[in-house]
Amino acid sequence: MCNTEVYTGGKGNDDDSVKSLVLRLCSSYFGKEHMVYMDRFYTSPAVLEELWERNTLGVGTVMKNRIGLPRDLINQKLKKGEMTFRCKGHLFYLKWKKKRDVHLLSTQHNMTASLISVKSRSGYVEVVKPDIVLDYNLFQTGVDIGDQLISYYPFQ
Repeated sequence: MCNTEVYTGGKGNDDDSVKSLVLRLCSSYFGKEHMVYMDRFYTSPAVLEELWERNTLGVGTVMKNRIGLPRDLINQKLKKGEMTFRCKGHLFYLKWKKKRDVHLLSTQHNMTASLISVKSRSGYVEVVKPDIVLDYNLFQTGVDIGDQLISYYPFQ
């Protein structure tokens, strides 16, 4: 975690939209070809488009009701392990069924997957997992730990 901002209820003159917040927090990294990992609250096609225009890549889980996502894929029923995707310009959307549907959006990835070993009740088994999921799980962990550490210090 490189930057943070305490939300105080939107009483100031700043634009408190999610897109504006992401752009403020990431502004010192624009044009340096960094990758921003976000959770579903911050990720949207509009946010990733703004980052792209500033030469910054973005990846994140995304809420399925965000404007600009392909409705036909969101409503498609998948079986466990199945995936579907759509590319629009530099935006890549993936829906993957693990136990539940997982929705991801990226300006870095395409439809590639890797065969990995995972532990199950019967030992280790080989499964196919999308590379966007592997990357997100690897790099989002730092944000989750940062969120946990911040939670120990209540802001008044």
